[in-house]
Amino acid sequence: MNDEQLRGCPFYLNDSQIKWVHDTLDSMDDREKAGQLFCLAVSQNDVQDMQKMAKEYKIGGYMCRALPAPDIVEINTFMQKMAKIPMLVAANFECGPVGISKDATDIASFLEIGATGMPENAGKLGAACAREGAALGANWSFAPVVDIEYNWRNPIVGTRAFGDDPELVAACAQEYIIHAQKNGMAASAKHFPGDGMDERDQHLVTSINSLSCEEWDQTYGKVYRSCIDAGVMTIMIGHIMLPSYSKFYCPDMEAEDMLPAVCAPELLQGLLREKLGFKGLIVTDATNMAGSLVLVDRRKLLVDMINAGCDMLLFTYNTDEDIQCVYEALCSGELSRERVDDAIQRILGLKAALQLPEKQKSGQLVYSMDQIKEYLGCEKHRMLAREIASQAVTLVKDKQKLLPISKDKYKRIYLYVIADTKEKNGDEAGLRRILTEKLTAKGYEVTCHDNEIPLGPMGKQRAFQEMIDSFDLILYVFNIATYSNKTTVRINWKNLNYPVYIPVIPTMAVSFANPYHLVDIPRISTLVNAYKFNEDIVDVVIEKLQGESSFTGKNPVNPFCNMWDTEL
Repeated sequence: MNDEQLRGCPFYLNDSQIKWVHDTLDSMDDREKAGQLFCLAVSQNDVQDMQKMAKEYKIGGYMCRALPAPDIVEINTFMQKMAKIPMLVAANFECGPVGISKDATDIASFLEIGATGMPENAGKLGAACAREGAALGANWSFAPVVDIEYNWRNPIVGTRAFGDDPELVAACAQEYIIHAQKNGMAASAKHFPGDGMDERDQHLVTSINSLSCEEWDQTYGKVYRSCIDAGVMTIMIGHIMLPSYSKFYCPDMEAEDMLPAVCAPELLQGLLREKLGFKGLIVTDATNMAGSLVLVDRRKLLVDMINAGCDMLLFTYNTDEDIQCVYEALCSGELSRERVDDAIQRILGLKAALQLPEKQKSGQLVYSMDQIKEYLGCEKHRMLAREIASQAVTLVKDKQKLLPISKDKYKRIYLYVIADTKEKNGDEAGLRRILTEKLTAKGYEVTCHDNEIPLGPMGKQRAFQEMIDSFDLILYVFNIATYSNKTTVRINWKNLNYPVYIPVIPTMAVSFANPYHLVDIPRISTLVNAYKFNEDIVDVVIEKLQGESSFTGKNPVNPFCNMWDTEL
């Protein structure tokens, strides 16, 4: 990377910053260079591990998993004090600052923002992530997710995408990037060349973006051009193949030789660098994902990723082995020294652009706990979360005109809660408790179905007439979220809890996560999608069910899953 590139988009370095990049690179030995190429994971406050990362491995950065704020502050303060070169500190800032700390604000999923139809909300989210995240010591957001949700069966994209319209995804992504970076946090558009076409999870298998070159240009290509135009500093590469462009750049390539983007030079250098013009930092998605590990020997894979054009490797499989492997490849010449120096210039260029050297000198890389209190979970960001939820909650259908509900019309509610989630209070027991408390406070009588206890032996279930006499409304509530290594996001029916009373009792459903449940409950005539679970969103949903405010959310994806019976 030459000086003119460092001066230009996306780093815009001045002369003194460029000098720091050169001086720092010139002072590094091969072990330091090998370490600088890695971004590891920190998921606990372990002094021994952290000291090893900073002093022995001399890593370029690390990603924090969500922990209590005091732990995050302690970790980031310790790591930055130990580091000779200030570190990049990343987190998955997808739903808000909560991505780095459980004490920070839980604002909105990207699909929730897409449902508002207002890209400026993505900008507000990006700014909030940067403000609260920076206070805790973070400077790099592994967001926005710019995948396009074309396949409703995809188990990993889900509510992490802005929707299935490239124009909306591009507009939201631009807003997030501009406002996060304006507030001092680098953004990372992911997962190039684009997830959402395949129905498989790249954590488990190499997934495929099957679009032609022309189709890709008009969809994912348009989105990535928008991100680059917005000045995105980094792009994260997925374990995803793009056969059309691999064949375009390498016409003689055989199918068995095709590789995912993380180790495909034709996609990184040809498509991303040359055609799209991206000059920022390229970081891999987690290198311990099976999407690449199943194809190439681990030691060769790491070298191939860097030689192909990746500047930074996210995570390790065995840290000692992986860093030693890269070091030995650099010493032997298997790793191009020119390519490694180019990668490190981009890493250092990003650090300079974020003013990390200056902040390191002045002790401002992490705020004090007293300063943090001003930002952490602040009222402004909580109000933003509530505002976005109110704009996003979507009435998908109400064919029987059950809405609005009231205690006079539907006083006796039979509640089914079906959840498969890691979220606090979002499991079945927690969600039953929260809904029962909130609905009871509104004057309803709530009876909960326990999914673990059968109603009786086969053929002796609760009589239909007994149900008709006992309840005015049946309410199904789902909280089935997408997350890594989960191959499906479908309703798991237990003990005859499926909706058999539809013909005789008014029945409706609310989903707090996956927007595609109609495929499994097509005959439920009333469905509301909320795209994310937290207690504030539960309040908004109940408010809208009762007609206290109108539904303004717009479907950011096709909730009918291209099946005619779901629209009945």
